[in-house]
Amino acid sequence: MFDRLLERQLGIDYLDRILIKDYEGILKKYNKKFRDKYRQIIYEYYDVEKFRYIYETKIKNSNGKHIVIVQDEIYIPYDIQKDFTVIELSYNKLFPKLNTFILKNSSGLDFDLLSIAYENLYENLLLESETKEFISKSIYEKTNVEEYVLEIKEEVENIVQEDIGYNNWFEISSKKATIRNLELISDFKYSSKQLEELISNNFKSFVLDRYKGLSGRNAANAPILLSKTMDFILMKQKKFALIVMDGMSVADWQIISREFQDIVYEVNYSFALIPTLTSISRQSLFSGKLPIEIENLFSLAKEKSLFIEKCKEYGYKQDQIRYHRGYDIDLSIKDKCIGIVINDIDDLVHNQLQGYNGMYRDIEYLAKEKQVQKLIKKLYDSEFEIYITSDHGNTKANGIGKVRGAGIEVETKSQRVVIYKDFASEEDVKKEFNLIEYPGYYLPKDNKYLICEDGEAFALKGEEIVSHGGISIDEVIVPFITIKGVKHE
Repeated sequence: MFDRLLERQLGIDYLDRILIKDYEGILKKYNKKFRDKYRQIIYEYYDVEKFRYIYETKIKNSNGKHIVIVQDEIYIPYDIQKDFTVIELSYNKLFPKLNTFILKNSSGLDFDLLSIAYENLYENLLLESETKEFISKSIYEKTNVEEYVLEIKEEVENIVQEDIGYNNWFEISSKKATIRNLELISDFKYSSKQLEELISNNFKSFVLDRYKGLSGRNAANAPILLSKTMDFILMKQKKFALIVMDGMSVADWQIISREFQDIVYEVNYSFALIPTLTSISRQSLFSGKLPIEIENLFSLAKEKSLFIEKCKEYGYKQDQIRYHRGYDIDLSIKDKCIGIVINDIDDLVHNQLQGYNGMYRDIEYLAKEKQVQKLIKKLYDSEFEIYITSDHGNTKANGIGKVRGAGIEVETKSQRVVIYKDFASEEDVKKEFNLIEYPGYYLPKDNKYLICEDGEAFALKGEEIVSHGGISIDEVIVPFITIKGVKHE
């Protein structure tokens, strides 16, 4: 895949000191996998004096490999250049049979799939129209997709065999979403039952055993648990806008981001609050509180006031804080903290009649409307730091019958969880539907939470729906996006 192509181009196997001139920003687009693999030996070159100090103290007289990445055309002293093998990384050198201009300006390119398709390409496609057709159609041919999916499957199986932590689940979530979307966009239908079960069983064990410890964990690039979102943003003490796309899964984000041609962003991931209900997870997100600390947990009536209260906690004034629903917002010079809820995806989930196929088409249409992109550009032009996330994802499920009986609280939209206050008959329901008894981490202890197994929901038997509320990886792990820049025509 792309990492192998990149390593060959850079001579990683036989060169010890490599200085990469990445003026086309290729590693910025495909930075995570490469940087994670070589993070101990990578140095960023963006300031002459600062790098001089790093070079003299850490590189000059040391052994082993060192990789320096230069992303802007900045002065590099002769003695430093002489000490490295200098490689100019470019689309033309990586993919000489394709049109460089089209590759540079294509958003959402899957470099791994592109690399596989390119290896199977035996002709030059240098015209813009030829390269466009290649990246929009040819790369999704069955042979390419099959090879890619099998490589992903092997990677996931290798990861799951280890003692994995939350960051590994982020990676698996992304790979699983990639397979889902590839199957929907191509003619290749991968029989993924075995892989689905492997991920499902291991992720369920992680949630039941280790999810409870996530509230005490922090990361540099994104909140690990959504309840940490506001603190993560507010501690920066900057003017910000937080866009919450209700119900957006990692797979949905992958579709939407293909239309972000003019927007530069960084993708990370967070865990939603469980059960993955809007009232629980989004209130926790906006308030910075764990669900057990929220007074009206099953109502969104006070969501706005919780957001305002949290911003005030960091010293912002009432007239500097805005809570808004929808894309159309009139900005004021006073605005410093903006929370925006977009319901489109959750509405598509709960009105979906054609499963993942329908979701894919609907999300693709939503992305092409570019309403999110226009909102981002408007906020960016007003100098806001912009973040995009979701309160929960969504998953496909088949109906196992509907729960009946008094004393049961059901989040009717979700169809994946029942919440009992009166425990009198919950054991019968648990046995009848083979439900998971969720321990209620971070939740009020006077309730009992029963959740459907993956792929099942409280709907008519045999009915296929898209929903949320459970503990599957597709519902629990959500994207957390930081906007880095906007290009204007």
